[in-house]
Amino acid sequence: MKTKLSLLASFLILLSLSLKAQNSGFDIKFNKIIASNYKYKTTYPGLPQNENETKDNSLDMDITGYIGITEKGAIRFKFRFNSLKYTSYYKTYYVWPPTSDWYEYNYNTKRTDIIFGPGYVSNFKIDKLNIMIGTELPIKIIGKEKDVNERTYYDSWTGTTNEDKDTWDYPSGFGIGLGVITGINCIVFSPFSFGIELTAGYEYLDRSGKVKHVEYYNWAQTSDVNDDIKEVGFQMIPFNISLALGCRF
Repeated sequence: MKTKLSLLASFLILLSLSLKAQNSGFDIKFNKIIASNYKYKTTYPGLPQNENETKDNSLDMDITGYIGITEKGAIRFKFRFNSLKYTSYYKTYYVWPPTSDWYEYNYNTKRTDIIFGPGYVSNFKIDKLNIMIGTELPIKIIGKEKDVNERTYYDSWTGTTNEDKDTWDYPSGFGIGLGVITGINCIVFSPFSFGIELTAGYEYLDRSGKVKHVEYYNWAQTSDVNDDIKEVGFQMIPFNISLALGCRF
């Protein structure tokens, strides 16, 4: 038993030393992090008063691991998480005496995509700088999307409030593409690094199925429609710049 444990420990030590010598490591990359709340109010004499607010709590980041296989080359595995959360709101007051009507609009959308990106990169080291060039095969899982559009109107003459609401549920989908990678990392203090990565490419996407559209009026459902959707085709993968924090061995 001790012999087996010793052999296993020796193998792990040799593997660790081998990986250190072969450009291994990992990165945590931030593609887009937004936590904004933009709010303002407009008032002009003789015109309706407006309140506006937008909230964007989107998050787009990935974790990438590198396993060195040659002196300069490494296989990499990327896991990317892209969460879209956006809300838009405004309210208009009609304050012309004797009326005090108001109209309120609220829209929000949510969707989460997951991307797996196996690839290969070559590394070129200059002192504490590491220049990286390579390619990847991004495989995208497009999450289900939900959009909600709410409208509320208050009539001061009758003292009534009316509400309209629409919801859309979009199907999930998938995509596969071919991307190019280039980046530069600086070893701040070994083994920790800081840098940027640039990616772009071309991909095939397929999001087909049913879109469920439900309408409400004054909190009562008035219609429920399932429409066919077929979004299939090739498109460019948008050019992306990422901030990368990680370790290099």
